[in-house]
Amino acid sequence: MKTSYIEANKVQPTDFEVQYFDEYEYYNLTDRYSLPTAARKGRTKKEAEANTNRESPCGHERKISSKLQRSECKKKLKVAKV
Repeated sequence: MKTSYIEANKVQPTDFEVQYFDEYEYYNLTDRYSLPTAARKGRTKKEAEANTNRESPCGHERKISSKLQRSECKKKLKVAKV
């Protein structure tokens, strides 16, 4: 897939943009956010790979641990009521 690359600093703003846009809106229109290669929330490819959710080989650890914690809490409440 070929993308057309336009450098944001070389594009002349329209009359509407000059009248209504401030410096922050021009920043949001830069090519950093408009190119498909930069769609990683401002992170590099290496950072994005390092900070992703990886599948755990042990299975549903968090699900099991929260289930055990809830059952312990329920047991304590049951004992306190009696």
